[in-house]
Amino acid sequence: MKKTVWLFVLMTSISWAQAFTYQGELSQTGVLYTGVADMRFSLYDAEVNGAEIGMADLHTQVTVVNGRFAVDLAQWIGLYDGSPMWLEIEVDLGPSGSFTTLTPRQKINPVPYAEFAYEGTGGLGDITAVTAGTGLSGGGTSGEVTLGVDDSIMQNRVSGTCPTGQSIRSINQNGTVVCEADDDSGGDVTAVTAGTGLLGGGDTGDVSLSVDDASIQNRVIGTCPSGESIQSINQDGTVLCESSGTGDITAVTAGQGLIGGGDSGVVALNVDPGMIQNRVNGSCPIGQSIRSILQDGSVICEVDNDSGGDITSIEGTNGILGNFTSGDVVLKIDTQFIQQRVDEACPVGQFIRQINGDGSVACKSDNVGLTSVESVDIVNGTIATIDLADDIITSIKIATNAVGSDEIAGSAVGSSEIATDAIGASEIATNAVGSSEIADNAVGVAEIISSEVQLRVSSTCGDGQYMRGVNQDGSVICSKLPVGMSFTLDDLFNAGLFPSIAISADGFPIISYYRSISKQLMSYKCTNSSCSTGYKTLLDNSG
Repeated sequence: MKKTVWLFVLMTSISWAQAFTYQGELSQTGVLYTGVADMRFSLYDAEVNGAEIGMADLHTQVTVVNGRFAVDLAQWIGLYDGSPMWLEIEVDLGPSGSFTTLTPRQKINPVPYAEFAYEGTGGLGDITAVTAGTGLSGGGTSGEVTLGVDDSIMQNRVSGTCPTGQSIRSINQNGTVVCEADDDSGGDVTAVTAGTGLLGGGDTGDVSLSVDDASIQNRVIGTCPSGESIQSINQDGTVLCESSGTGDITAVTAGQGLIGGGDSGVVALNVDPGMIQNRVNGSCPIGQSIRSILQDGSVICEVDNDSGGDITSIEGTNGILGNFTSGDVVLKIDTQFIQQRVDEACPVGQFIRQINGDGSVACKSDNVGLTSVESVDIVNGTIATIDLADDIITSIKIATNAVGSDEIAGSAVGSSEIATDAIGASEIATNAVGSSEIADNAVGVAEIISSEVQLRVSSTCGDGQYMRGVNQDGSVICSKLPVGMSFTLDDLFNAGLFPSIAISADGFPIISYYRSISKQLMSYKCTNSSCSTGYKTLLDNSG
């Protein structure tokens, strides 16, 4: 008995002992189809016309994902006798009720180098296991063995393109592409070096690369006459022929990416342009970039509006305004942060009192021609009241912390020598002026800035009210005490002696009292205006 193990990559997998398994890839107008389809399979004894063998095998609602599908054809078990057979496929997408015949018919053959075993009755053959190598999946050690392409490793032919203004960012396994806006025709490449098998390159201007004929085999252009086969191929593509022997190959089947094949005579295999990408032979002119690559190697170009560069965004900080990621970029100085150049001056008899952010100035009259008085310019005790005209010294004449007690003679400066609001806190050094430097009755109400000094509290609250705040002028803000408050704040150790109440910063009362037995000074902080809630704090327990 003769047994044969059939191996088909992707397109078909055959096991005549039990069933005929067909795996295929289906596309519609060049795009891999996904959906359901009705499929009708027929077996013929010729590639064209011929007689149908057996009955047609109809499969409905076949699931197709990214063009891939698989069906088991059990209609023709036992019909294979070694004669050539062709499989015809009709497809109804949708389905729509109308079948389309796919051409050409596919010849059913074992793969090249199929193993045959002749062992007599019950022989099992010499192949004991089929292992899927890199890029394949499946295999086995017994029964029907199927090998297919491993989609996680092998890349389908690129079938997607990007619209105008976009370029391919990544290519998915199924041949579709992910696009992105193409704002830049440049890049980071600074030089192109020709590696093994290439010539040319450069680091400036237009760079060209070409194949090195000394190391790369030119396309084979020679053929051998009938009865001879190629014995060797020369570098220039010509061939050396020799008489053909009988050989062990009985058939050649075109696998994935190939078309042609046969089981007799001269057999030819060609690349399937519907699946394999031709070498890219097109280029774009200066100022344009490749938007998509066609199957025949030609390219579609588009105008590149960007001359390139690595900068992707500009952000202004620390005195610079402007944040940009595209288009024309304009940066400005932040005048709230950076002082513009001073471009103004004061007239004679005035001095600059303030410089604005835009470089303009505010001027002030200078009645005595002085700009400032520093402590180093004053001899101890040399300035007395007879040396100062009324209102002659104002705050703008005295540098901050410039005049201290050492520079002022005792009782030398009185109220008549100080202009109203002339000297503020910024003009007096810390602890510089004490009672010995101020003459009796020299500082009165007119010399005190009321907005900076708290007047003596002169108001009181009426019965049933508590003091909630004190105004700058000494008046008080009163609020009514809670009516009917009967909350127990503390009932330990005879609490409640010597109570007092005040208002905390949050506007709620705080009550202090004394526990006579435990000799503890306590406080109760109210957390609302009625003191219905709050918390106790021990202030002192020393007795």
